[in-house]
Amino acid sequence: MYCSEQIVIPEKISNLLKTYAKAALKTQPYDLLRWSAAYFRCLSLDVLPPVKPRYEHENVFGCLTKGYLKVLLSQVGKGFFIRRDVLEHRWSGLCLPEDELLKFLSVTRMLYWPQVHWLKLLAVMVGSINQSFKETVNMLCELLTDEPEGGSSPIPLWIFRECFKYLAELDCSAEQTFFDGRKVLSDGILENEMRMPNIPKKLSAVSFKNAIIDYWKFNGEGVEKVKLNFFMILYNFYDASKSKKQQHRKEEDSQL
Repeated sequence: MYCSEQIVIPEKISNLLKTYAKAALKTQPYDLLRWSAAYFRCLSLDVLPPVKPRYEHENVFGCLTKGYLKVLLSQVGKGFFIRRDVLEHRWSGLCLPEDELLKFLSVTRMLYWPQVHWLKLLAVMVGSINQSFKETVNMLCELLTDEPEGGSSPIPLWIFRECFKYLAELDCSAEQTFFDGRKVLSDGILENEMRMPNIPKKLSAVSFKNAIIDYWKFNGEGVEKVKLNFFMILYNFYDASKSKKQQHRKEEDSQL
């Protein structure tokens, strides 16, 4: 039926829907509606959406895969500590079961920490989808390297030491039971609660950017646009200085 008020479809909507369809096919989310909400929310906030780099044949709901870990790394970065609410939000955007995340937080004794040690938690996640310690270390290097996929996978010595030392200290000799984030010992007594250490002031560039976006998200109605621009300039300066430090650290590692 002809109507004098015709609906005008934007020219860019076809490319937007095409990109969205490709992302959904590669990621294969269990809950398409919840994943789509997270996808478009990330686009509106100018952050990386929860999209796998390629399709995985072994994708099964409730099972963590290498592709999911790549997405988490691209969204939260490779820093030491990240806010727990940010991690929970990214985890939910991938439609992964909340119980799985709580299990990993219990194993690492970080169940009630407001900020979690991301590298240690990542190491445990990688170990849960591999059959041996060697496979775990190899996958960690493949995930944490900055080199192109397919070649060697070098990572900074400090990252390797942090992950390797933590995995080596874990007791994986027998099945363990946890209650309220604490391990149940052989005599039925709960182990002492592990307190969160003092958090260093250093944050990853991605975590810093997420903090800026969250501030704008919850306080944007009463904040001038110039303030957000100031924050983004500050982030760009921080990111550039961080890149210089990483380059200097790589040069030092290569000389060892």
